[in-house]
Amino acid sequence: YTDVISLFDAGVENVVASSGTSLTTDQIKLIKRFTPNITILYDGDFAGIKAGLRGIDMILAEGMNVKVVLFPDGEDPDSYARSHRSSEVQDYIDKEAQDFISFKTNLLADDVKNDPIKKAGLIKEIVHSIGVIPDPITRQVYVKECSNMMNIPEQTLLNELNKNLRKNFKDAYKETFITETIPVPIQSQPHIEEEGIISKLAFQEENIARLLLEFGHESFTFTNEEGEEQEANVAAVIVDQLELDDLSFENPVYLQIYKQYEDALDDGNFKKLSYFVNHPNPDVAKFCIDVMSSPYELSPNWMEKKQIYVHTEKDHLKMTVVNSIASFKLSILERDIKDLQQTLKSAPEEDIMETLKAIAKKENIKKIISSQLGRTVLR
Repeated sequence: YTDVISLFDAGVENVVASSGTSLTTDQIKLIKRFTPNITILYDGDFAGIKAGLRGIDMILAEGMNVKVVLFPDGEDPDSYARSHRSSEVQDYIDKEAQDFISFKTNLLADDVKNDPIKKAGLIKEIVHSIGVIPDPITRQVYVKECSNMMNIPEQTLLNELNKNLRKNFKDAYKETFITETIPVPIQSQPHIEEEGIISKLAFQEENIARLLLEFGHESFTFTNEEGEEQEANVAAVIVDQLELDDLSFENPVYLQIYKQYEDALDDGNFKKLSYFVNHPNPDVAKFCIDVMSSPYELSPNWMEKKQIYVHTEKDHLKMTVVNSIASFKLSILERDIKDLQQTLKSAPEEDIMETLKAIAKKENIKKIISSQLGRTVLR
């Protein structure tokens, strides 16, 4: 209370305090209604400062601009405001305000001095803070600043940032997919060459490989569990969902394209379509050319002459990606169920019950995914 009152008396009227409690997201959102800028004032208590660093990340995550001011040792906002003129208080806040990268670096400089392991930890902590910023341009600016300050190649920081962003995305993006993996307790026989299932699975693999080529570098927005809008990269969604259930492609051409995008998520180096067109593997190049040269093209007359807008895949990117992944998983489930049913015919008596349980579990997941896709399972 005294910190707020003394600063207000000194002319700093746009000031609030969390009144002894931890800073909350709701409090930050209240402030954001009035301004996108926050300056955090810390007294000289080192332990208290380190404990309060979490608040910086919370503010950054709300898309706000944060500066930090550290008062001299033994001073807090109340004592400093009482012992200095109003103009000196305002000047001190203006001159001492620093961005969070400079603040963390200066604060922990003594801790990391001549210790490469601690320095690496500091850099990772700073990159983590950059990763919670929702705006990609702002993130890029801070990466460049961190690179200059810490004398670390920008690409190295981007690689670490991409890993953090993927982890954040995995934690937030849970409501759309079925994530339960059911292990098969018995060694199943080779896949049944039943034309309908095999051709359906091959089509789903081809479709996902096509989505990676056409939209892998694109992004869409989704609503996370907190009801907030968040951005998701198409390639990251596909790779993460397949990794989640330990799935992969059987077609070597599609697998090679998938691996290329999987690697790009780690180093941030998405290849242009021209790279795949001239790929050293002629089968990959041919598939890419086939994707690019669709025989169908929307006539411009729909919009220009009739003012009728025809929706494309890109207009519904989230739905396209989500449904494609779910359909791929559904095809794999159908194939696995057929394999288990075939195994059941010749299974030893002691394995029959375990096989039936595995079939029942997979049938249950099949119904859930089918329901997500709006399909009715009759058997």
